[in-house]
Amino acid sequence: MAEGLRKYDDVAPQATAVLGLALAKTNRLDQAEKKFIEAMRTSGSSSQLIFVCGRIKAAYPVQEAIKKIKRWSEVLPKEAWVYYALGSVFKMAGDYASAAEFLSKALSRAKADHQKRMAKRDLALVEMYLGHYRRSIKLHEEILKETPDDVMILNNLAWLLSDKAQVRNLDKALQYAERAFHLMPNDSNILDTYGYILYLKGRYNKAMEALVSSVRIRAIPANRLHLGMVYEKMNRKDDAVRQYRLAWELVKDKPDSPYYKQIRDALGKFESVRSGRNSR
Repeated sequence: MAEGLRKYDDVAPQATAVLGLALAKTNRLDQAEKKFIEAMRTSGSSSQLIFVCGRIKAAYPVQEAIKKIKRWSEVLPKEAWVYYALGSVFKMAGDYASAAEFLSKALSRAKADHQKRMAKRDLALVEMYLGHYRRSIKLHEEILKETPDDVMILNNLAWLLSDKAQVRNLDKALQYAERAFHLMPNDSNILDTYGYILYLKGRYNKAMEALVSSVRIRAIPANRLHLGMVYEKMNRKDDAVRQYRLAWELVKDKPDSPYYKQIRDALGKFESVRSGRNSR
């Protein structure tokens, strides 16, 4: 089927990548590599290249796939969209150092405004994941100068300035969170950020309102944890424990969750916590 689709220019790179995946899965590795290199070389857009890299990731163990993508990318033209696509792939794979490298190259080579915005948005997130908080804040603020109503950027900035002790500024964080909330008042993530900052500011009643709304829209580990923390400050211990238990149910089988330890420790103050088979 993939061979039949390769004659159509608009899907030829994707079809070639699917063929490469089939060859890799049937242990014809030399042929697979040739097809993957051809698919990368013939990609003519970010979306095509991202699709191709996705098939490479499906063909090999993650670290091997990343090494191959880096090596094979050397045959590609040094254009902004190529670097952006590769940076996006590394970001999705959790290789944030490589993502930052390629997205920085994309930003430096981008000519069109929309290309610059896309690269800068992704780079701002990657720098945050790398712990480069001041650099991330600078990029977020640059984006806001161009698009002041960018809700995702407002929410990210609010979170950075509240959650990261190295750059904490609760007054500025609250300003950004309030702007995001007014622009999108029914988003659970925005309500969670807003409520968490109100909690840090000691405004527990208003924090509770925001976090209860967040949980009603979509319960996630973060908003249940934060609502439990608010209830604790309000001396509503039973309500706090209930939220911690519900939060624990969402993460107990996911030790890689950024909230796993926080929730376990919060609940552990009140009761013995068990995670599936093992006591914690």
